[in-house]
Amino acid sequence: MARNNLAVIGNTYFEQHVALAIDSSRVPRDATFEIFRKEKVGVQFSTSADYFLMRFDDGALINNVVHYTNVADGVRQFLSHQTVALLGVKSNLEGVLHDQGHTAVFIEPPMPGITLKSWKIGTAVKENSRDLGYAIGRALDDMRADGELERICASYGVTFTPPSAD
Repeated sequence: MARNNLAVIGNTYFEQHVALAIDSSRVPRDATFEIFRKEKVGVQFSTSADYFLMRFDDGALINNVVHYTNVADGVRQFLSHQTVALLGVKSNLEGVLHDQGHTAVFIEPPMPGITLKSWKIGTAVKENSRDLGYAIGRALDDMRADGELERICASYGVTFTPPSAD
């Protein structure tokens, strides 16, 4: 918004998180990234999660990081046990797992130094269309109040995560 004074950003309704989908039969729920010194972890190429894994402990995990170019490829590798975990945007991973008829356990171990671990999703309207932004805000408030946002997310296998108050 600071870079474009012609847009108004607001109406946050969801919060994205970088999370780790794990094969809970092979990775404990209290695992740290140290486990990937010995086990393979998948990550989408050229994302903040990728940069985090590649730089973790001065590159200690590089030989066990398996890159993919799209989430569906990563999920296929995970489901075929080529990797024991996937690091990425939780909602993206959940949605693709759901599309393929699966779910996974998600954990969020400490990620010191990651450039972006979570962010809010909202709307943007032209500066001279603030009335539209207010109308969208009211509609989102109604959808949140009656559970519609949660139902929409659930229909795609995604956990609804309301934005944090900070």
